[in-house]
Amino acid sequence: MPGATGVLAESGRPVLGNFFGGTILDDLPALADAGVRTVLLVHGSEMRDLRQHAERDPHSPFRERWDERFEALQALVDRTRTVVEAFPGPVLVPTLDMLEAVPGAGLLPITTDVDLFTTDTPALRRPVPVVLHAPTNPRLKGTAVVEPVLTRLHDEGRIVYRRLTGVPHARMPQVVAEADVVVDQVALGNVATLAAESMAAGRLVVGHVTDAVRTRARELSVRGLDLPVVEADPTTFEDVVREIVSRPEAYRDVAAAGPAWAREHHDGRRAAQVLSEVLGATTGGGGGTPG
Repeated sequence: MPGATGVLAESGRPVLGNFFGGTILDDLPALADAGVRTVLLVHGSEMRDLRQHAERDPHSPFRERWDERFEALQALVDRTRTVVEAFPGPVLVPTLDMLEAVPGAGLLPITTDVDLFTTDTPALRRPVPVVLHAPTNPRLKGTAVVEPVLTRLHDEGRIVYRRLTGVPHARMPQVVAEADVVVDQVALGNVATLAAESMAAGRLVVGHVTDAVRTRARELSVRGLDLPVVEADPTTFEDVVREIVSRPEAYRDVAAAGPAWAREHHDGRRAAQVLSEVLGATTGGGGGTPG
């Protein structure tokens, strides 16, 4: 990496191949000798402790019976934790819920192309709303709760349900723009990429977001904006969706608040500022400073 002054190491993996060892910790002496500042970025699956999540959130998917996949996820978390605890530099996470899972970490907000997702077509204006759900990870998204409700409402003629699978990301702006409501997840309590993209498009986002995440979101907003995500957990999801379908006009302002939120938090400016601060160098971004 000739000329590099900083490295963003993801998930604790080495950035110099396996030359020195199996984690970023083994690379640190060589990087320091080269004058390269190293920052660690950890995402959700490798550092979200399943047992702690189940204790904190009554709607946690990890309260269900564990299978081999959950056992493997917890083992990954345990391995990653040893790296994070030994890492001497700044640690970043991409979502607000992970600030609780990784004490002392900073937030590197998810970045999406807000302009690409922007549309002039407002949500919740058609007689029968289109509702989108992407079961990319059904157990973590609560699809077992979401899908029967949306299928039932579709069969009743109250909504048009579109199950999003296998769509190339290049088509996502069009697919999201064609929806009125996007059901993200009802189990994890966080806000991730699909929600950010849907807010950028001015779609009504429905999902489970913990009180702690909503409070952090409000505190981080320089405009004092509330997170424009309609709360729904496995026990309330059907009632919430039926209420939206019955009174769409009551939710149009929430959907319309999405683009401003996405612009403030997810257009790349805030992420660029964070990287500039932790890496000690000017980092390109979406132009200007957050605010």
